[in-house]
Amino acid sequence: MDPVLADPDARRLLSTIYRVRPGTVADLRALQALPHDRLPDMLQRLDAAGLIALDGDKIEALSPDHAMAAATERVVSSEMDGLRALAVSAAALSALTRDWEVGGSPDDTAPWAEFVHGHEAQWKAWPRYAVTHPPRNPVNLYPNL
Repeated sequence: MDPVLADPDARRLLSTIYRVRPGTVADLRALQALPHDRLPDMLQRLDAAGLIALDGDKIEALSPDHAMAAATERVVSSEMDGLRALAVSAAALSALTRDWEVGGSPDDTAPWAEFVHGHEAQWKAWPRYAVTHPPRNPVNLYPNL
């Protein structure tokens, strides 16, 4: 959930809203023992966390179960986006490492080889390789390439 719940005053305010169910901010201000100086800020934060619905002066208490479910969904969605980005990076790592090693070679005439498997992969690899290494005396182990 939002860090607003880490604030004891905000938790106490939310507990008061859940128990008393004031209809307006004015009704809430009428209650004693609340931190009135921080009330606007805490109400905004509770609203942003989905724990209450604040519409002008009106306050509506929302189910904490639904708020927790929504917060959990937001966090899981964010984490899944991060994991997808990490998976894409991991998939590219071997090719990028190979390119890094080739680029770091002091001998730019060093032999370079790429192993490809399957008929279609060879047809796709040849023009990709030929762009950076124009063929001089190509050797082909596949008779009809």
